[in-house]
Amino acid sequence: MDRNEIAKKRKEEVVKLLQNMNIKKDAAGGFSKDDVYTCMQDLCNLYEANIAQMEKEYGQDIQVLQQQLNTEKRTVQQRVAAAKKEAEQEAEIKNREIQQRLQKYEANNDVYINMMMEAKKNSNEIISRARAEVTEMMEESKRQLAEEEKKQEEERMQLQAEKVKLQTEIQQQKEEFEKENQAARSRFEMEMKAIRDKVESDKTEADILLKAQKEQAEEDIQMEKAKSQMQIEAAWNEAEKQINEKKAQANAELEAEQKRIRVQLESEQQRIAEQLEERQNKVHADLEMKEKKINAELEGKQKKLTEQMEAEQNRVREMLEAETKKTREELEEEKTKVKEQLTAETNRVNAELKAREERVNHELARKQERVQAELEAEQKKVRQEVEDARAKSRAEVKAVQENLAKSVQQARDNFNSEVQTMRANLEIEMQNEKSMARAEINRMKAEMEEQKKELEERLEAERKNLELEEKKLQQQKYKYSTYIEKIESEFGKVKSDIGNVTDALEGIRSKLYFAENGELQNSENPTDTANVDEE
Repeated sequence: MDRNEIAKKRKEEVVKLLQNMNIKKDAAGGFSKDDVYTCMQDLCNLYEANIAQMEKEYGQDIQVLQQQLNTEKRTVQQRVAAAKKEAEQEAEIKNREIQQRLQKYEANNDVYINMMMEAKKNSNEIISRARAEVTEMMEESKRQLAEEEKKQEEERMQLQAEKVKLQTEIQQQKEEFEKENQAARSRFEMEMKAIRDKVESDKTEADILLKAQKEQAEEDIQMEKAKSQMQIEAAWNEAEKQINEKKAQANAELEAEQKRIRVQLESEQQRIAEQLEERQNKVHADLEMKEKKINAELEGKQKKLTEQMEAEQNRVREMLEAETKKTREELEEEKTKVKEQLTAETNRVNAELKAREERVNHELARKQERVQAELEAEQKKVRQEVEDARAKSRAEVKAVQENLAKSVQQARDNFNSEVQTMRANLEIEMQNEKSMARAEINRMKAEMEEQKKELEERLEAERKNLELEEKKLQQQKYKYSTYIEKIESEFGKVKSDIGNVTDALEGIRSKLYFAENGELQNSENPTDTANVDEE
């Protein structure tokens, strides 16, 4: 049932009770005290029943609101737990993908290192160029990481500004709500003060009027003592009629004032309840919107960072593949060139050996021993030079391999450490944002709970004030009734005095009447005696 219908029904019950009041007149004058007390007790019982029903209804509404708040709290906690679980699962999947990509990257690096080792054997220029490119790639990665950190810092500052803005808006709404409540309370207090002043002024006017009427009645009584009994009865009837009219008017004004106060209180309570419900709905909607916005921003940032990391890894992979392809082509060209040089050198050596063999064969007979010795010495010298060249080449290749392995290992360690640092910073930032959002949500919920408790306390205080006002009105009404009874008793005494005065006047009149009759008889008797004497 709607609150307006409940209020209307209560008003009809009060009106019906007032209409069905059967207050009889007392034989001694005025109204019957038992009937008046019975009607007033019925009215008080009705008010107490209505107040108890209102307390029960408001208690049920508060319980329903608490249940709804607990349900929404559990729903938000479940959503946060689900979002946290999904984020952890996504982070684990991303970590696995990154580890797989790193393993693949390391495998590609191993292939690249092997190819570079093969290429380093014949060309130092390729090694220096590759080293410069690797250094440039590392610097580019560092620069991109610095840019990403700068962007993350800007986004974090933007989120902080939005958070401050949201807190400012919430504070402003809270201040507006407090101002509205204060204004409503002050307006209600002013109305109650005006009602009290009006009741006091009506009471003062009634006292003055009753006092003036009493004085006027006393003057009329003193004047009527010198007049006839009919005039005394007419004045008494007129005074009693005016007293009854004033009494009826005072009762009507009190009842109308009570009805108006009750209607105002019900409307004020309904308005406060509607404002509370609107504020709660608005705050819940704002919380849901902010939570969705924060989750969307976090998901967008995480997705953006993942896409950037994937793009960076794809770019590095493409660069490595291009460099590998280029190195292979250069290696093939170098191999072809070396083969051609070896073939030409072999042909040249073969030609020289053939010419020398022919020359030796021509001179073999004469210089066979000398040539044999020279050939052995030459072969030994050539072998020694070849061995020295091979040892030198092996040492250079080994040194180059060690330097390249160290540089590649250092670059790999730096890249892994930077990736881990970036991942740790990203996780810490995400955890901080989530904790900040969670703390903000908890703080706003705590503020809502405090506001709800304050409103409940205010409603309780208003209810107690209403009960006090009802008690005061009942006391004033009881005071008026006792005052009216006192006035009625005073008028009863005055009426009895008037009756005594009337009886005394009747006695005096009868005495005067009998005295006049005696004088008339005495005046008639002397004339009769005179007539008898004459006869």
